[in-house]
Amino acid sequence: MEDEIKTIVAENLLKSLLGQSVERPNLDFKREWPDLSSKGKGYYEFLKDTCSIANTVSDKYGLIVYGYDDKSKKFKPSKFSDCGLRDSSDLYNLLNKNITENFQIEIYAIDYKNNPVNVLLIENQNDDTGVIMQ
Repeated sequence: MEDEIKTIVAENLLKSLLGQSVERPNLDFKREWPDLSSKGKGYYEFLKDTCSIANTVSDKYGLIVYGYDDKSKKFKPSKFSDCGLRDSSDLYNLLNKNITENFQIEIYAIDYKNNPVNVLLIENQNDDTGVIMQ
């Protein structure tokens, strides 16, 4: 799975760098990880983004790529620890407290041409329940 994710991210980063629009309902680029250690703007935007992607029915998963700004076409080194959480179990706890239906997530650290990015893989809920914020 990791090789598949690396390929998808690399293809879409290249397209973006070449000026093509690549963002879609199941792929989003973020310059950096939001602060998830407190309930501020970034916290709620993260929940909105992950729920939105989890509810996308077009594919089996969606991706948020942290460390690349699609508008400016610039990289910013990004790692999970930038969000203020200790580890992925804290991320699962955050999601479990704030959404109605659980969904799987995975975090990948990827290097694209000497530019480190993090990729959050979000499993889509392809059933009738959907995912909503509480």
